[in-house]
Amino acid sequence: AGRIMQQQGHGRIVTLINIPDEDFNQIGFSAVHASKTGLIGLILSAAQELGSYGISVSGVVAGPCANALRQALPDQIVISPAERSSKLDLGKEILFLCQAHPLAVNGKFLILEG
Repeated sequence: AGRIMQQQGHGRIVTLINIPDEDFNQIGFSAVHASKTGLIGLILSAAQELGSYGISVSGVVAGPCANALRQALPDQIVISPAERSSKLDLGKEILFLCQAHPLAVNGKFLILEG
């Protein structure tokens, strides 16, 4: 996508990163945490590399969200409605990043908590 956007001279790349809550801080989730941290580094590097082409790279960092993955979790992991972000909230944040001036949001993260 970056190559096509370079040819166009503009573009937006928005990455959605969900941050697991403390219930995920247990054995077996080291790969999950490493991949989330890796995405943050990828966004920052890509923002530097692609910014001169008029391409902004940014991210929406979401806390616990009411989605199919969360519904599939075991019953002992309960997320209260006050901690949930809705799909509409996520959509508004992504739309903002796609419409904003590229230099204003390049390499930035919007944090969306429940």
